[in-house]
Amino acid sequence: MSWKAIKAFIRTSTFRFALMTMGIIWLSTSMVLVAMYAELRSSIWQNIESHIDENTNELIQAFAVNPLLPTDEVLIQFKDMANLQLRVLPETDIDATDYDDDQTSMLSRMKKHHSGLASPPDHLIHASQMLERMGEHSMMTRIVPLPDGTQLQLSFNIDYIEDLDQNLLTALVKGVLVTLLLAILGSIILTRRSVKRTNQINEACAIIMAGKLDHRVPVSASKIPLERLDDHDQMAHNINAMLDRIQELMKNVQQVSDNIAHDLKSPLARLRTHLERLQDEDPSEGIQEALSEADRMMVLFKSLLGIARLESMTLQNAKPVNMQKLLSDVYELYEPVLEDANIQFKESTDAGTVMGDADLIFQALTNLLDNAVKFTPKNGTIRLVSQSMSDGYHILLSDSGPGIPDSELSNVFERFYRVDSARSTPGFGLGLSLVKAIMTLHKGTITLSNQKGLHIALIFPKH
Repeated sequence: MSWKAIKAFIRTSTFRFALMTMGIIWLSTSMVLVAMYAELRSSIWQNIESHIDENTNELIQAFAVNPLLPTDEVLIQFKDMANLQLRVLPETDIDATDYDDDQTSMLSRMKKHHSGLASPPDHLIHASQMLERMGEHSMMTRIVPLPDGTQLQLSFNIDYIEDLDQNLLTALVKGVLVTLLLAILGSIILTRRSVKRTNQINEACAIIMAGKLDHRVPVSASKIPLERLDDHDQMAHNINAMLDRIQELMKNVQQVSDNIAHDLKSPLARLRTHLERLQDEDPSEGIQEALSEADRMMVLFKSLLGIARLESMTLQNAKPVNMQKLLSDVYELYEPVLEDANIQFKESTDAGTVMGDADLIFQALTNLLDNAVKFTPKNGTIRLVSQSMSDGYHILLSDSGPGIPDSELSNVFERFYRVDSARSTPGFGLGLSLVKAIMTLHKGTITLSNQKGLHIALIFPKH
């Protein structure tokens, strides 16, 4: 997948939504794991505290039962207790006030050397209980005063907690990273499926907009009832139903247009023939004006049907068109007209071919030249430049006329739209609409701009 495709993939709303959903799930899972870790730490130290309390009670109970036995003999019965060490504190260590005076410093030292599960809650550390390092071992110690004034140090080995903490932290980090990776992979998998179906719909719509009206959006499970389809298939089904309805309506419109053409063409022709006969028998200006209006109606009707036909057809039998030769034929056709109008024509044409219909392209160029001749003043200039480029064949037609107001450039392709300054000139406002339809049929573009006159740029796609 290219970097451009990856960026487009990341920008999709489906990917962002899937990533957000997976992110929430990952964050929730991580919070649960952290909460479990904290709960485990609390549970471990509660068990240690309970175990130390139990051993302390047993010691006190043993000395209470045998108050006359020496301390060492009483302690012998506890020597085999697992993870437990007992020793009698020397008198120099009996004073516990030092713990109270420096408890804050003691806590900070413990937290520096012990973290995670091996760091006990603050409430477990006080004057008679602390966490100490004895050689290579970590010990939870408690000072136990005996009835005779002797103080014992009860030490509980907690090395296993550090090992457990290291293994648990490793597992916790791996678990968080694995869930994060699964969240990202899940987002990509879900998005790929959704984007694939969305791209299928977009590609089908592009084909339909290009003129292939019988094309339909693919439905992955056409035999399944509509209510059991997923959202993409339901969308595809509804789009196809809408296209069926539109195609049916267009066929009806086309049929109506054909009927109008069939029904009006003959009456108009008969009317014109009758007017010609009357003009021959008894010439008059009124009949001549009626003949001119009949001709205008027939031209208008022909133009409208031509545009409708172009907008509904597809380019079935496209052939390579030698553009340099075609442009040369256009100039030869208009050379006398340009000379009569005293307009200078400058051309620079480049060799190149366009896949399309030569007659339609010729018609589009003649329509544009008609307008250029119509609006270019005497002693003006019309330029025609063509060039074959990497993205297609470019044609630039410019004149030295008044141009079109910038505010109206986007409206001149509408049927019957005419700029105010052009309303006094002959025409119906259909020329640019026809050119637009021809360019769309050839999948080309047409743009207008004002640069000391009107500049028209035509771009035919590279085949």
